[in-house]
Amino acid sequence: LELLNHAQFDVILMDIQMPVMEGIETTLRIRRNADLPRQPRIIALTAHAFQGERERYIALGMDDYIPKPIEIETLMETLRRCAPDSQMLERPRRARVQSGDGEADVPLDQPPIIDWRVLEEYATLVGDTDGTITRELIDLYLSSTPSLFERLQAAVQNNNSSEAVRAVHDLGSTSASIGGLRLSKHARALERQLRYERPSDVHERIDELQAMFQAVQAELADWQTHMFAPTSGDG
Repeated sequence: LELLNHAQFDVILMDIQMPVMEGIETTLRIRRNADLPRQPRIIALTAHAFQGERERYIALGMDDYIPKPIEIETLMETLRRCAPDSQMLERPRRARVQSGDGEADVPLDQPPIIDWRVLEEYATLVGDTDGTITRELIDLYLSSTPSLFERLQAAVQNNNSSEAVRAVHDLGSTSASIGGLRLSKHARALERQLRYERPSDVHERIDELQAMFQAVQAELADWQTHMFAPTSGDG
């Protein structure tokens, strides 16, 4: 609350259960503060995903709601809904890649390991000027993805096709959310096959996905040198 007196925020992720002041009371105080030049968008965060929770929090003055544990795809979509119309960026149809000769356009049928404009879009949506929030998104993706592979391998081992589909779907979605288009494309291709039959080379396909994830890890380790790089048309 004290920070709002000195700085403007576009979006606040409001934890409903905080130790000093609960999220609902904090939200009500923000909404009653007539001295703010403009009201921020407030997104509720809670581990209690009961039916009707979103409507309840909106009625209490919040703009949206995300259940815990936070999924990257859900967070990205919620932030897009909360962005002002002027900041709503169309997802790029062609991927920009960094090379020794400058920038090049790569058709999406040959996706790069990382489409950096996806992360730039995210940084723009959340007003991340120093990379702190983007770093948190990347860390969340890198720490949660190994468990998706564990789920996928266990489901295949146990012939649980529905769980295998869910795991590889989550892998494709979360990878796309951080710009991992190559991994996302191959994960979704495997997902489509698993919906109808178990491919004979499923274990080899999973190994390929893991190798692609290792490539994503290597690219993201150097993310700060890629983000916000000037295009060839810039001075």
